[in-house]
Amino acid sequence: MGQCSSAFTSETRRSSCPNICSYLLSDKRSIMAIAPLQAERRPCILYRTEVWDERHLWFNKSFDEAGNMVSRNPHTALNRRTMRRHLDISNRHPTPLLSFSSSWDSALARRRRYINHGAGDVSIIAIWVDSSDEIYDAYNEARELGLPNFEQYLDEYLVHHAVAAQEYSILAIFRGIAPEADAQIVLPRCRSTIPVPGGLPLLITDWIRQEMYAHTGVYNDLKLYTFLCSLSRIPVQKEMRNGQVRLKCLAPYFLASWTFNDV
Repeated sequence: MGQCSSAFTSETRRSSCPNICSYLLSDKRSIMAIAPLQAERRPCILYRTEVWDERHLWFNKSFDEAGNMVSRNPHTALNRRTMRRHLDISNRHPTPLLSFSSSWDSALARRRRYINHGAGDVSIIAIWVDSSDEIYDAYNEARELGLPNFEQYLDEYLVHHAVAAQEYSILAIFRGIAPEADAQIVLPRCRSTIPVPGGLPLLITDWIRQEMYAHTGVYNDLKLYTFLCSLSRIPVQKEMRNGQVRLKCLAPYFLASWTFNDV
């Protein structure tokens, strides 16, 4: 049997084996599944800023005809490879993930960017995420993947597949491109001023209550207060006691707390 004409001899095979094994191990890791965040580590409120102007280059409306927010490629398996692809800002391939932010300020900043680049129809969608099973921390995932400048993913969270309309997770939609204006949030023992898209009432608490009812079909003060604290940049802690939920503002912010029946 003739010798192979390739220069890949037994000696080079031995020296190359670690490289081949490393490649195979790296490839295997890239298709490994990723564990979603535990419930206690997920923020309750997330925001997604979308361009609904179909003529715009950055059009990214996620709603389908049934009112679900659906990723661009919902049936693709989620693993390290698709996670890296989603977090790569130069990537144009669709992925099974939807990007959100836990920061109202970040959502507004993205809105301003879209408007400044000519988008004629922009919306910020606020969702309640307790009911979602698959939430991922983009910052942690980018760091694990060794991506450069992973700090840019602070406050970003990823929802796998979709936000189903039947879960009634959507709390409010802030639509329009009017300049921002200040609005006041008034709660018992807590008052704050926040920037909002223009055209909304100066006293915005009641408007948000009605907006939540329009999307969820119920009045829920626990979700309302949690949402309003998120808009106000006030971190809160939930405690369960005797079938009730205590929502407490964390220091050094307002020293306020409220109690609700568990829902």
